[in-house]
Amino acid sequence: MKKLFLLLFFSQTLLAQKNKIEIKITYLEPYCGGAKPSPEIERQSKLPQAYSNKKLIVVFKKCHIDTLITNDSGAVFLPLKKGIYKIYEPWRYYKKTPNNEPISMFNKTCIKQEWEKENIHVQIHSKNKIEITKKISFNAYCPWREPCVNEINKAPARE
Repeated sequence: MKKLFLLLFFSQTLLAQKNKIEIKITYLEPYCGGAKPSPEIERQSKLPQAYSNKKLIVVFKKCHIDTLITNDSGAVFLPLKKGIYKIYEPWRYYKKTPNNEPISMFNKTCIKQEWEKENIHVQIHSKNKIEITKKISFNAYCPWREPCVNEINKAPARE
């Protein structure tokens, strides 16, 4: 039986417009149903979706924190200023759980490690030299596939 894994894609487009760069974020929507998915549902789960209208936290120079919201096409814009920008999903930055479940459902050591991971690392050296590294994909999680969920809280696996 073929397993469906939550695979998320990140695509980036850099446009130097008005001293800003554009980072376009996409992901794959997982199938979370219990029954075997139809071929159409399986095909849809492999098409990248825009990470649209989502809140992100940006940390610049370790002390400047800002909130960005992706647009309808999943893009965010950063100023083209030299420096390092770390982009986080809000749950990681604010030390919560992915879908706001009780912390007791998670392995505490593991979730603390997840909180430290930024999703995207951007280093701007100059207008012509920009490094963007995807550290962790942006996720839409099925409840039993969230990172660090205790085994007792996971759905039973099919054999």
